[in-house]
Amino acid sequence: HAGGYKDSGFKETDAYSYVIFKRKHQNIIDEINKNPKILYLLYGDDDCGKTTILQYLFNRGNIKFPKSVFLKGKRITVPRMFFEEIGGKIEETKDTYLYGKIILRKLAGEGILFIDDFDDMLNNLGENFTAFLRSVFQEYGIGVVATGTTGLKLRKVIANYEAPFYRFFNPVSVAYENEDIKFLANEYNQKLDAYTEKILNVSNSNIALIAMMIQNFNGTIEQSIQTIIKKNPFVIEKFLTKLSNQQITILEYMCERVIEGKPTRIKDIVEDTLLDEKIVGVQSFLYSKSFIYWNEKV
Repeated sequence: HAGGYKDSGFKETDAYSYVIFKRKHQNIIDEINKNPKILYLLYGDDDCGKTTILQYLFNRGNIKFPKSVFLKGKRITVPRMFFEEIGGKIEETKDTYLYGKIILRKLAGEGILFIDDFDDMLNNLGENFTAFLRSVFQEYGIGVVATGTTGLKLRKVIANYEAPFYRFFNPVSVAYENEDIKFLANEYNQKLDAYTEKILNVSNSNIALIAMMIQNFNGTIEQSIQTIIKKNPFVIEKFLTKLSNQQITILEYMCERVIEGKPTRIKDIVEDTLLDEKIVGVQSFLYSKSFIYWNEKV
């Protein structure tokens, strides 16, 4: 149970990513209720909660602008699907672009497009369709709130100065800072000021991991992670995004030992993996600096 929700005005069912977004960007939420021509791109790492935020924003926007549509961009692989998802069926014998323009024009001033994984969708649909969308959005003043994942694909289809959508959106970063961790910790009546930086480093902006580490905090981050892994071994994959394959393998053996209540000394891991002791030692040291520190007594 999160202790401070009644005082902070947030419902307990609210997703943490949206709760933090609301604290930082109340102006965007207000604008969605007033302006059908808004253009925002929420971008951030995988699992930072941008899809959840977009769903909440859609629920807000749909009240004032009932023709608003939520699109799952990854699923849209051909232009015809894009228009069908909006609600406009185009016969195969018809000109997709001509009839698509008519479908989009009906949204102008009446609905906002909320497009998740916009970068994936544009990558799927190609440059010609991307240029078409850009021109129609601008011509009719169609509002769009989209998400994209930080990386090469986003740079290619949006952040590249040759891309049609270059500088089209107001960019909004979905990322977390020390103040956000302190806020969530307060919601759980936890005092974590000394550990906020480490939580950020370990979580890789994964809002679910951040929440779990705060909920399960029991003295140190290392102990909290071990508690989480014991409760749900599968969550270990969420911690592994910045590790090499060899580090992941070593860590998996360590986690097995933690779950089984066995010691995780270097010599034990050497025995399990048959790796050279120096390799295990070096790899363990490399990720212990920013990741999980396993001491000899575990």
